[in-house]
Amino acid sequence: MKINRLLLVDCDTKTNCLNEKTIVDSGLVDQLKVTLNGGHALLYLNQISHKTINSKTVVVLNMNTPIADGFDFLEGYKFSHDIHKENVLIVVMQDNIDKDIQDKVRRYGVNFFISSCICLETLNNHINSYFDKNTDTKKVVYAASETVKAENLPKQNFVEAPQTKNQSKSKKQNRKVLVNMEAGKRPGAGAI
Repeated sequence: MKINRLLLVDCDTKTNCLNEKTIVDSGLVDQLKVTLNGGHALLYLNQISHKTINSKTVVVLNMNTPIADGFDFLEGYKFSHDIHKENVLIVVMQDNIDKDIQDKVRRYGVNFFISSCICLETLNNHINSYFDKNTDTKKVVYAASETVKAENLPKQNFVEAPQTKNQSKSKKQNRKVLVNMEAGKRPGAGAI
């Protein structure tokens, strides 16, 4: 499966050059971006968040980068509301990671690992597995006369929106709109 962009997060320039050449030569991605630490990677993802709506992005993350390491990235990513996370796959480089660190990384929802010398077959298997699974998820559809369905979405704090005084009683009973209290918007209006 071809993806739109791959973000390689590693401070080792020699490894970056080898991986960059391997990935570009394979034709696996349209765009490749290299950042040297987790902070730069998070800034980049936030900058291009509008492009992650309808495109596939893969982050290959080295957990041991200077200034902002992989955990700094994962923590910032966890709380970012701009990035469309269903379209982003995070793969962690695991060469020197012990079992405790792997378990901690899994608590952030990362289940894909790869060696720092990227094997395209393994990476491609992870990409296919993740994006095939996520294309089957249902989206929220807003319809004025129906109840909004929030099936297969991450659990969030949803409440029924207050109705205006001008709405008739029958419309008030037929129309229920869920509001995401964290973002303050209807799900269909871009809150998710």
